[in-house]
Amino acid sequence: MINTTLKIPFTFYSDLAKQHRFRPQHRGMEPFGLPCPQDALLPFQIKTEITDHFGGANAWKLFDIDGYAVLDLTAQIATLIETKTTTDGNVYFTYKGNPLGDITLPAGFYYVVFTADMAISPGSPLLTNWYSEVLEIKEVTDMVKLEWWNESDIDPLLYQTGYKNRIYLDTYTEAMPPNLIQEGENNGEGEFVPSFHRVVYKHKFEAFIPDYLQDAMAMLPIHDHVRITENGDSALIYQLKVTPDYGENYIGTCRLEFELSNKYMKTSCPKNISLAS
Repeated sequence: MINTTLKIPFTFYSDLAKQHRFRPQHRGMEPFGLPCPQDALLPFQIKTEITDHFGGANAWKLFDIDGYAVLDLTAQIATLIETKTTTDGNVYFTYKGNPLGDITLPAGFYYVVFTADMAISPGSPLLTNWYSEVLEIKEVTDMVKLEWWNESDIDPLLYQTGYKNRIYLDTYTEAMPPNLIQEGENNGEGEFVPSFHRVVYKHKFEAFIPDYLQDAMAMLPIHDHVRITENGDSALIYQLKVTPDYGENYIGTCRLEFELSNKYMKTSCPKNISLAS
């Protein structure tokens, strides 16, 4: 299947049949569900061409895996969905993953149907649906949380309004061997004399995830900010290397390597930490 959707983790399609679970290789199998907490949905964006008589967002509902509506979020569109139009004739619907108030989502597999009135003539509503990938509502406290965003837009992704991607992965990080980097020059006797030393501590994790999620993660290195949270510890990460592997059934192991900000450096010009007292 040619995937022309926005490269975000919680992706939406124009047709329910495009969900990962309906591909020939996965029919009859338990679907992959994006782990999601019980107090909020995962952030998402929907982009589409605006119509002459665009009527705005119309409905927002949660369906179980069998297609039965279990939760109507339409009343929260006004406070939780941002609608932005562009000068080149497009409209964005954005949900930033804010809490759903007093709602506690029941555990299980679900998907979202988002509806907007894309009327092309006055007085004739034309309701258009978008269908999300599958969510698995569950406890995510012990999972690795990954968030990424940019200071400016990465066309066609809209970041200027403060949107951040967020996912939870059933995995864990591992430390990699430290990397010693030295710079310098040879002296008159041909011996290398380092003038700069740096020790870099790298980490990695692997996650078994579908191709659409690997597509989104492949864009991590071009984002300004990527944050990882595990067991209550949170840090920005740098020098990311993503190695996707779709496998034979459009699902496989994606590997992420990264550095933390705590690089240890020594130069030929000694410098002490400035103390206040």
